[in-house]
Formats: sequence, structure tokens, C-alpha cells
Amino acid sequence: MFQLAKELAGQSTHVLVTTSTHLGREQVNLAHHHLILNSRANIPNLNALKKGINCISGAWDDVSERWQGLTLNQLDHLSQFAHQAGIPLLIEADGSRHLPIKAPAEHEPLIPAFVDAVIVTAGLNGLHQPLGAEWVHRPQIYAELSGLNLGDLLTPSSLATVLCHPRGGLKNIPPHSRKICLLTHADDIQSQAESRHLSQLLRHCYETIVVVSGAPHLSSTSADLDFYQVIAVHEATAGIVLAAGASQRFGEPKQLLQWKGETLVHHAARVALEASLDPVIVVCGSESERVQKAVADLPIKIVYNPDWQAGQSTSIKTGLKALPAHVGAVIFLLADQPYVSPPVLRLLVDDHSHNLASIIGPLVDGQRSNPVLFDRRTFGALMELQGDIGGRALFSHYPPRWLPWHDDRLRIDIDTPDAYQKLIDNNDD
Repeated sequence: MFQLAKELAGQSTHVLVTTSTHLGREQVNLAHHHLILNSRANIPNLNALKKGINCISGAWDDVSERWQGLTLNQLDHLSQFAHQAGIPLLIEADGSRHLPIKAPAEHEPLIPAFVDAVIVTAGLNGLHQPLGAEWVHRPQIYAELSGLNLGDLLTPSSLATVLCHPRGGLKNIPPHSRKICLLTHADDIQSQAESRHLSQLLRHCYETIVVVSGAPHLSSTSADLDFYQVIAVHEATAGIVLAAGASQRFGEPKQLLQWKGETLVHHAARVALEASLDPVIVVCGSESERVQKAVADLPIKIVYNPDWQAGQSTSIKTGLKALPAHVGAVIFLLADQPYVSPPVLRLLVDDHSHNLASIIGPLVDGQRSNPVLFDRRTFGALMELQGDIGGRALFSHYPPRWLPWHDDRLRIDIDTPDAYQKLIDNNDD
């Protein structure tokens, strides 16, 4: 929480951190300033805040030797103040007694209803350790939720089960909140590989999975808060198949041409699904009913572009409008490039998870090729495109990251009937 506060402080003059449970003395010392809130009347104003991280707590408890948390009523009023002032507010809502893994008790976690994002944390250093009090806070509850017995080794699948359980990691998260899972202690190749596997297990219940190396040292001060180094950020990457054109030279839309027993549009959508792009959206226009029928057996979303004759930019924008809010990136696929494969799509997605580059594409024999991945920071610019132009128009503003790809067939596209006939003639390749 305090490292996130430090990073936010670089974007905002003030940052508020507090707790709905309690904070230790060493934790409060990580803030630049400490304000004690004894009643609603103590809700601060901007004049009371100083630049940097402002930690707000309740009174000191001599019995527990901890700073007490705020009541839900106090948190609600603090949230209203922060919202009106445009100040980030971070709330610690649970603890694990410094153990890497925990399962919540009946009264935990204390998450206010107004929060718009919840970060659930777990330490990878707990994996392959015996299920017990040395590694897990509340091991009996973890055993109940995971199906393991006390003493069994903690596995990635059991951790995923608990993190995705409505009485585990997802407990008390408001329905409207964005769900983020933070996996710490990815400190070596093995743990980083396991984090990748675990992220795949978690993707159906968390919009974002962040993998970091390192862990906090509570002897640190607020001036030295770089506890973690981000290893990877896993978010949903969508696939948008642009299949709205008429292709009059072929006598019918190219996307409906047959190749290896399926239409080209079906092939593109199937490849996107095999690469685990999610969601996969097919944008249709010309011959929309036939295109929809061609992909009717696939678990995809079909959207119609009424302005398809105005050019490719209209299909790009139609596809983007259909994306869920949590999507972190998109790959645009063209039906007339049949050698786009799941491996090249996974290469783009994997590379993006490690660097969050704005634009990533393959480089074949020194030449730029499709498909191209666009991070969500580019979505606004893509929505400004006009006419028959695509995402290449953004390359000057967002310099792409190019990845070597050694199959030169990736550059094959079907621009003419002769090119299609050549593709058919080489059907066995």
C-alpha cells in the first residue's frame, strides 16, 4: 500500500492512506505525515494535509500496541472528502501477520462498499511449503476452502482455489469493484514460471494479475519505499477480427473464402481463441448474415459496423466500443492473413505482460508485419481514426516495439484472386 502511495504521490500533491483494521507503529512510520482521527469532526481538509503520503488512523491502543482503524462511517466521510478533493485514497483492509498466504476469518476483510478497486495479495514463497501456521494465517480455514489437509504441500492450484473462492480471496469485494491479484516473491525463475501458471488459473476471477519480486522490509522509511519490482502484469488481451469489407474483386467478401475446410473469418477467430485472447470479437459489415453464420459455432461476440463502407477505421472503432472495461490490450486480426498462428499471438501477449509497451508487432525478415497489439493507452487515439486507415497511423506517436518472427509466411495476405489461388495450390504447407 505504501509503495503504491509513493508512486501516486508522484502524480498527485497529496495521497491518503488509512485502514479499516489496524496499523503497526512501523507501518505508520512509512508515511510522510500522520494524522489521528478521533471523530468525524476531525475529517481533514486540504489545508490540513501536507505534500506527500498522509496516513490517517484512529487512536493508539496500548493493549494491542497498534494504531486503530477508522469506522465505516469515518471511512465513508473520508472517501467523500477524497473524491471531492481529487485525492487518491488507499485503505488497508486485512492482514496476514507477515505470512505469505492467508484465508479470511468470518469478520474479514473489512472492505467499505464504496471502493472501486480491491488488491488481493499472496506470496509465492508459500508454495510447496506444508499447510500450517508457519506459512498460512488461519490454516484450518485454508484447508476447508482448498480441500487440502493440514501438512499437505501448498500447490498453485490450491492457492488459485482459495484466491477465487467467495469465502476466500473474493470475500466481501463489492460487485462493482475492479479485482486485482498481487503475487509477491517471484524472486527466481521457478517462482516466475509458477506465477505464469497461477495467473492462468486466476484470470477468470481477477481482471488484473500483477507479479512482483521482493517484499517489504518494515524497517524501511518513507524515503525508501521501493519494496517491489514488477515482473509481469497479466490482463485480458482481446482479439478483434476485422471482417466487414466487400472485396468486390473476388466476387464475394474475402473473409468468406474457403481455406483448409473453413472460411478465412472462421480460421482467424478460431486462432484467436486458441491463443486465449479474450474476448474475441468479429466485426462484420458486408454480407453480415453470412459472416455471422460462418462463425456461429465459436464462442465469440459478433458486432455489426453500419459504416463499414467508410473504411477500416470504422471497424476498428466498432470493435473497441464492444470491449469490456477491464481489457488491457487488443490485437487486430485480418481474415486475409491465414498464417497468423496462436504462437505469434501468444508471443505478443507475453511480451506485453513484461513491459506494457504501447504497440507491439512481429518483424519478419526485417519488415514489419501484422498482427499488431495495442495497449489500452492507445485506445483513445484509435477512436480518433478516420477513413480507410488502420492502427499504423499511431506509429509516429507511439513508437512500436518489434519482435523477431522467423516464419516468413506470416507476411502472406490475400490481396488478389491470384494470391488466393496460390494459397489454395500450396494447401499442404
